[in-house]
Amino acid sequence: MSTVTLRNDVRCIYDAALRAVDPAKAIRRHVERNENILNIDGIPYNLDHYERCFVVGAGKAGAVMASTMESLLGDRLTGGAINVKYGHTMPLQKVDVIEAAHPIPDMAGVKGTEKIVKILENVGEHDLVFCLLSGGGLRLCL
Repeated sequence: MSTVTLRNDVRCIYDAALRAVDPAKAIRRHVERNENILNIDGIPYNLDHYERCFVVGAGKAGAVMASTMESLLGDRLTGGAINVKYGHTMPLQKVDVIEAAHPIPDMAGVKGTEKIVKILENVGEHDLVFCLLSGGGLRLCL
């Protein structure tokens, strides 16, 4: 086998691995919405049964995952907060993205975690919360 062929094979494997772990695609593989029914791994959740929907979480892929949930939930999403590593943010409409240090936690991560906790403290029994965690999530919420 030539070096060029081996290099091409490795590149194909690498590209396939990246596609398989794409955070947006991972969410969409497990979550879909049809009208007011949100199916999560085949379990239906009737969004009409919930007063509010929130997204919270942490991790380097958090902003991408939260963006995907924003697009799936649309106007049903009330808000949320997610801690991400510096440089892993993106503009979101309803979910606050808090940049923080990783792997050594900083005060930005503490403030973001406090924001997440405040949201969770105000959740009621008729609310639905989605917790999105990806790599680095623990270190971003200390």
